[in-house]
Amino acid sequence: MKSSTRRTTTPGQRPPRLVCPTCDWLLTYRESFVSGVGKDGPDQWDVFDCRRCKVALEYRHRTKRLRRMTS
Repeated sequence: MKSSTRRTTTPGQRPPRLVCPTCDWLLTYRESFVSGVGKDGPDQWDVFDCRRCKVALEYRHRTKRLRRMTS
């Protein structure tokens, strides 16, 4: 069965409060992506913006990692 990824601003898992790794500014939540892929259930990653650095970052719940998004 082909899985689909859906975009939402009301995800199943609450987005964490995070700070920018560059400037320690509180990140602003933008949206989440939820996918049905994975043996442990749905996978979710959240997109955040740093208003100070003007960058977008992505947090993946499964790996608990925050990384800079590429254009």
